Amino acid sequence: MPSSTLVAWNPSHPPTAALDWALRRARALHGPVELVQVLDDVLTADGDVPSGPVAALEGAIERIREEHPGIPISGRVVHGFVVPALARETAMDRLLVIGRPERAFRLGSRWSFGSEVSAVAHGPVSVVPAASAPDRSGVVVGVDGSPGSWAAVVFAAEEAERTGQPLRIVHGGEDRGSGEVVRARLADHEHTIRDIARRLRTAIPGSTLQPELVLSSEPPARALLRGEPAPALVVIGSRRLTGLSRLLLGSVSDDLLAALETALVVVCPPERQHPSPVREVARTGSVRGPEGALHVLGAPRGRAEPAGGHE
Repeated sequence: MPSSTLVAWNPSHPPTAALDWALRRARALHGPVELVQVLDDVLTADGDVPSGPVAALEGAIERIREEHPGIPISGRVVHGFVVPALARETAMDRLLVIGRPERAFRLGSRWSFGSEVSAVAHGPVSVVPAASAPDRSGVVVGVDGSPGSWAAVVFAAEEAERTGQPLRIVHGGEDRGSGEVVRARLADHEHTIRDIARRLRTAIPGSTLQPELVLSSEPPARALLRGEPAPALVVIGSRRLTGLSRLLLGSVSDDLLAALETALVVVCPPERQHPSPVREVARTGSVRGPEGALHVLGAPRGRAEPAGGHE
C-alpha cells in the first residue's frame, strides 16, 4: 500500500477536495504529502523555473502545515508538459491525487486530465471530484480477470482493511446473445470473481475481510456505482495498452469519471509499475529545512522526455 502521497497542485484552481482527501489518508498512514506543480515548457522555455511560482507554493505549504500539524508537507515546482511530467512522478509506492473540477465534463467531451495521467502512470492515481455526495461507505473494485484488475483488487482490499469498511468485488458487463451464450458467459464471469476472492485470502493472510461478490449484467460503470450505501471509494485497474488506446485509457474509466461523485483510484498493471526513482536535483533551490524541503527541478533545455516516463 502506498504510504506516500503526491497532490497535483494548480495554484489558479487549488484542488481543495483532493488535498483534503490526501491529507486524511496521509494522517491515517502517518505518511508525507508532497504538492507537485508543473510549469509548462512554453512558459519556461529556457529551462529555468521562475521564482514567483516557488514563493507562491512555499506560502501554500506554510498554510497547510499550520492547519494540519503533524503531517510532513513538502512541495516542488517541476518544468515540463503537464501530463508526462506528472506521470514521471508516479510510482507503485506513491499515490498521485488529482482534483476533478465540477465542470470537467460539462462541455460534451469524454476526455479528461485525470484519464490522461492515469493512462500513462507507473503507479496508482486517484481522481477526487470537487463535490462528493454524502452518506457514502465502503470500497468497490471492478474485476475482469486481467492483471490490472488483480492489482486493483489488492489495492482495494488493503484500503478496506485499513479503513474498516466493507469491500465489494464487482464483475459487470452487458450480456448479449442467445440464452446458451449468455449462460456460458455468466458461468465464466462467476468463476473469475470467485477465483479472485480465493486469491485474495492468500494474498492478505490474517485479513478479516468478507468481501461481497457481485455478478452484474449491467454496464460496468453503472454496476460499480450502484449499491446501498453508495461507495466511498471506487477502484479499477487499467489495462496494458499501447498507442492511442493507451492514451484514451478506456470507456469504463471514462464513464466512471463522467459520473464521479466520490474518489476513484486507477491502478496500473504490474508490468507498468516502477519504484520511486532516485532523483538527481539540477538547479535546485532548497528553501526549507530537512522537514519537507521545497525543491525546484528544471529539465535540461532541449532534452526530450518520453510521454509515458520510464519505458
